[in-house]
Order: sequence, then C-alpha cells, then structure tokens
Amino acid sequence: MSMKIAIVGGIGSGKSEALAVARALGMATLSADEINGELLESAEYIARLAELFPFAVKDGRADRATLARHVFSDDGEREKLNALAHPLILEKIRSDMRDPLVAEVPVFDKDEAEGIFDVVVLISASEAVRRQRLEKRGMSAEDISARMRAQDPDALLHIADYVLPNEQSADDFRKRVESLLKKLTETD
Repeated sequence: MSMKIAIVGGIGSGKSEALAVARALGMATLSADEINGELLESAEYIARLAELFPFAVKDGRADRATLARHVFSDDGEREKLNALAHPLILEKIRSDMRDPLVAEVPVFDKDEAEGIFDVVVLISASEAVRRQRLEKRGMSAEDISARMRAQDPDALLHIADYVLPNEQSADDFRKRVESLLKKLTETD
C-alpha cells in the first residue's frame, strides 16, 4: 500500500513551501492547483465550465480571473465549481500510485477525500501573517479578504493528524516539514 500525505491549510499558510520540501526530498508531489490548471486546458472540462459559468469562458478558454472573482464572492457559485472540480482533482490524486505521494490540497473535505490519504498535515499561520505573505505576492486586499472568507483553516484542525505552525523563519519551517515527512515515510 502506498503512503499518501495531504498538505492542507489556508491561503498563504505555506502549503506550497511544504510541497517544495517534499519535492527536494525526492518524494512524488501533486498540487490540486496544478491539476486544476490542467483541467482548465481540457476541452471537455471547459465545455462543462461553459455550461455552469458561460460568462467565464471566452473563445473556448477559461477566463480564470473572472471565474475567481465570481466564485469567491458567492458561496453557492463556489460550491457549484467545487462540485465540478473536486471529484476530478481527487480522482487524479487517488489514481497516482507513486509512493510516497505528497499532495497539496487547499480545499479539503473529509468526506470527499475519504480513503485517499493516510495522513493529513495542516500548515497553520495567523491571518495577519498570511495577509502579509499574500500582499508580498501582489494580491489585492480585496482578493485576499474574499479568498480568506471562503476558507476556514480552523475547521481542518479536527481532521489533521499533524499541525505545523508556520509563523517563524522559513528555514525553521522547512526543517520541521522535512523532519515530519521523513518520520512519516520511514520504513521499518
């Protein structure tokens, strides 16, 4: 049986950095955001997207910015998009047999992900720290607020097997991620 580790947490918490550590250790990695990007290049997926959000598809291509603005301002619309994308993203993760596999999954629903992951690692950081990181990336305060409203990282506490705070130095965080991943994947 293969070991699948989910890296979860709110936007700006450090999930991508944790995934980079796994990659540097030579572990197989997947990113739900990257899988979603692949879906957005698929004609079949874009056709389904056009049915649900016709204003967000132009000339056979998804207008990601328009779609993001729309779904992050309306919970019902975001749920509609998640219902389309999540099963496809999770199926790609489920079918990947590389071992160990570390997957970054920003939006995590325990019921949807049932039976896929052996371990869930929550990367946590305060809202202030996450805002500061996102502003440094060039996100507007409005976009940051909309995306943070759409997520509740504290809701992930009850499903996390491990919680790694990411408030201090990047080097310290990387060392703690490396240590945990090695511990989780060492064989007897």
